[in-house]
Amino acid sequence: MAISKDPFTPPSANVINSGDDNDTYQPAMFSIQGRIGRLRYLAYTTLTNFVLSILAAVAIGALAAGSGGDGGAAMGLFSGGLVAIVYIVMLAAMIIFAKRRFNDTNRSGWFVLTFLVPILNFFVALYLVFAPGTDGANDFGPKPAPNPLWVTIVGLLLPVLFIGGILAAITLPAYQEYLNRAAGM
Repeated sequence: MAISKDPFTPPSANVINSGDDNDTYQPAMFSIQGRIGRLRYLAYTTLTNFVLSILAAVAIGALAAGSGGDGGAAMGLFSGGLVAIVYIVMLAAMIIFAKRRFNDTNRSGWFVLTFLVPILNFFVALYLVFAPGTDGANDFGPKPAPNPLWVTIVGLLLPVLFIGGILAAITLPAYQEYLNRAAGM
C-alpha cells in the first residue's frame, strides 16, 4: 500500500457496511456476541444439555460407586463438586444462548433476567422458541447465516422427542389396559 503525499487523499481502510440487509455471519456456538435464530437456539441448547447431562450422569455414577469403602467420602465430595460444576456450566450456556436469541429479536440481553420470575419464565421460554428474529441487520449485528444440516437435525430432535414422549405416555398405558382386558376375556 503506497502512502500518498497529498494531504487531501482520504485514508484507505476496509469499511464494513453494517447497514446492508444481505450481510450474514456464521455464529460460533459459545460466543457471547451476535444473534442466533430459533432453530439454532434449539440445537445449541439440546446439544449442550445432552452432553452436560451425560457428564453429570457419569459424575453421579462415580458418586454412587465411591460412596462405599475406603475413600468414599472424598470420592463423594469430588463427584458432588463435579456435578455442581457441570450444572453451573449448563446454566451459563443457557444464559448465553438466551441472550443471543433475545438479540436476534432486537431486544437487550438483559431480558434474560425475566427467567427469574416464576410463571413468566415459561412464557419467556415460549417466546424464545417461537418469536421470529428481525429480518436483516439489527442493533446487535447482521443476521446469522443459514443453518447447516447438523443444526437442523439437532434442532428438530428435541421437538420430535418431546412429542413422541407425550404420545408414548398416552398410548402405552392405554395399550397395556387393552392387553389386560383382552387377557381377562
